[in-house]
Amino acid sequence: MSDLPTDPSPIRRILVGVDASPHSLAALRVAIDFASRFGAEVKGLFVEDQALLRATSLSVAREVQTSTVASRPAQMESMRQQLRQQSEHARRRLQQLAREAGVSHGFESVEGRITKTILEASEDTDLVVLGKTSRHSSRQKLGSTARRVFTEAAASVLVLRDEPPTGRGVITYYDGSESADRALRMAAQLARRHQSSLTVLLPENAESDHRERIQATYEVYVPVLRIRSLAPLEVSRLAPTICREGGGLLVMPDTTLPHDARDVEQFMYETNTPVFVVR
Repeated sequence: MSDLPTDPSPIRRILVGVDASPHSLAALRVAIDFASRFGAEVKGLFVEDQALLRATSLSVAREVQTSTVASRPAQMESMRQQLRQQSEHARRRLQQLAREAGVSHGFESVEGRITKTILEASEDTDLVVLGKTSRHSSRQKLGSTARRVFTEAAASVLVLRDEPPTGRGVITYYDGSESADRALRMAAQLARRHQSSLTVLLPENAESDHRERIQATYEVYVPVLRIRSLAPLEVSRLAPTICREGGGLLVMPDTTLPHDARDVEQFMYETNTPVFVVR
């Protein structure tokens, strides 16, 4: 474990995917907040959905063939205009929030496949921030874009439905791996910068010196440090265990999280808290 007080900022560039959804606005606010606390730059990315434009184009073509175009107002150009308006709204919102926070920022609007475009952009950033879904405020459903970026992005990823509640602290799971070391350092920096508590969950069979090393390194670094050993049943059902801890932000090593799409969706449903995957 490194000496945290001398660590450089682990986050210098933040990419936030923006659209017209409430979850996207929450993601934008959190990205700006993180940038302010870490001295990072924020880049907003709006993707004009190529699949949606194509579907609109095909719909218009069918309407022309059946001579019902007048009864179906959805047209290719009107859809493009709607997306451009959403993009401009997102750009202005980012600009306003960034200026208020004194954060360096940029914005890009491109046409393409949403997931592919964000994954490609993740190769040139430190953190990707996304809303949990793009259209519906469903607790049950994790959007397909968020799910793939969550598991496949080159950078760390923060997926959220709402802004993390203040005063509820940061939680991380530590199993002694290198990936868990990175997640623990990130969790400690977040707890320190937000002046909140840090809870470290350990598997029951963790090496005996894990607790001592964590306590020696982090006890004077974060406002409040809690270390708790989990029973085997709690480890096997990690998501509901974490949910019961009541933290405001979960920071996890990517090696600990499920990678199957259904398992990822179930994990996000059961935790129902912002999840920060450290890579």
